[in-house]
Amino acid sequence: MKKIGLIMTFIYSFILLIGQNANYHWFEKDGKLYYNKNTPAYFWISTSPTDTTQDVLLTSQRSKKYINPMYFDSDGYNTFRSVSTIDTTTNYTKQAIFKIYVDGLPPVPNAYFMGTRKYYSRGKSVYGPGLKIKLSAVDYNSGLDKIMYSINNNNYTVYTTPVEFLIEGEYSFSYYSIDNTGNANNIKTYNFIVKK
Repeated sequence: MKKIGLIMTFIYSFILLIGQNANYHWFEKDGKLYYNKNTPAYFWISTSPTDTTQDVLLTSQRSKKYINPMYFDSDGYNTFRSVSTIDTTTNYTKQAIFKIYVDGLPPVPNAYFMGTRKYYSRGKSVYGPGLKIKLSAVDYNSGLDKIMYSINNNNYTVYTTPVEFLIEGEYSFSYYSIDNTGNANNIKTYNFIVKK
């Protein structure tokens, strides 16, 4: 029973440790634990799911230089396995497998310019009044958290609905997206003019 308690609290302690120091580094979805590939990981073992005073940081003499912290090397499905654990009811042994889905890839964003005509003048993109920019993004691992945008280098705002440009003028429109484990794509910027 004590071995099972140790193994069960291993997962709890792992999640608890990450959650205390992380903002965006792990995320649970559909019973799966997603973890940011670029974030250091530490592993603890405990005899209690709630009392952390007896927690022990796991170490390894064999792979000392690769742990504390440890970094995952591959995106997607990763596992940690025990050789065997015991079912205290039946006394049968079985392998314990802890699953972690590693996410090191940012979302893929898109911008759609709609609602008006476009032409070029002196090498610059020009749109008529009423221009709307619709943003979207897809993330194939932990899922999309949000899309952020900025107009003319002002503070970034969370995107919720298409952005309208009703006033004539020169614009710089920037945007990026973030997934649920904190991966963000590079900022994309469009410079254009709105004119009748």
